[in-house]
Amino acid sequence: MIAEAIERIKDIIREGMTAKVLQVPGPDWSYVIQNPADDTIERVNLDPELSFAATDVPSFLGILKTILATDIGSDKPTMADVPVVYVENAQVCAVLGAAERVKLVLPLPSSDELECLEEKSGEWFDHRHFVNLLRDQLPTPPEILSKIRSLKAKQSAASASDIQTRNESMGREVNRSVLGGDGEEIPETVTFAVRPFAPPTMAKAGTVECSIDITYDPVAFRLVPLFGQTDAIKIAGLDQLVAELGSGVPEGWQVLRGAVRLK
Repeated sequence: MIAEAIERIKDIIREGMTAKVLQVPGPDWSYVIQNPADDTIERVNLDPELSFAATDVPSFLGILKTILATDIGSDKPTMADVPVVYVENAQVCAVLGAAERVKLVLPLPSSDELECLEEKSGEWFDHRHFVNLLRDQLPTPPEILSKIRSLKAKQSAASASDIQTRNESMGREVNRSVLGGDGEEIPETVTFAVRPFAPPTMAKAGTVECSIDITYDPVAFRLVPLFGQTDAIKIAGLDQLVAELGSGVPEGWQVLRGAVRLK
């Protein structure tokens, strides 16, 4: 009887208790739920990250200021004594809020023309596909495109001449044409105006100089960016973003080149 009475008293006490939720400090944003009613302790890990994506520099700065004006962004970032916006090759990123819970990102995809030059570099094309590449995927100067397009007519003319008047190989006639034997020389290099990033992230276009390589058996063409040219475009674009962001971030913030440490 006494034991039963004691257990009953315990039950009454437990029923009067309420569960407690305790936050456990740490990067995983954990909670412990202590429930005296059934003598249980349960650990719960939450994914606290709030992510925001901007489309350009003005929207990045606007979202950043909005976050800082709310409760979630009011605490000083724990990752550094000075809050920082990091500018790296693929994105602009700021991590802020208590326990670094809020992430703001501005993606930096390469422009179509820069991506094309990097992907197609060193690839050989026949005449028709090389013309298509220059015409449809790259901002080719009109005079260069015109000269390369006209090679088709010169090759056809050489073939007809070969059949009608003499027994020289067509290859020799094509070589003369490509090398400028008829006065329409193909330059050794071509320069493209290239934007570093895809719109709407606007950065000033730079120039990329490419060599035009030609082989004759069979006739084929390729573009090869000169050493360091595409990297220089990216670096100039990132430097421009650093300057633009630096003039617009809230007071006390820094804008740095480098990668942010993300969880």
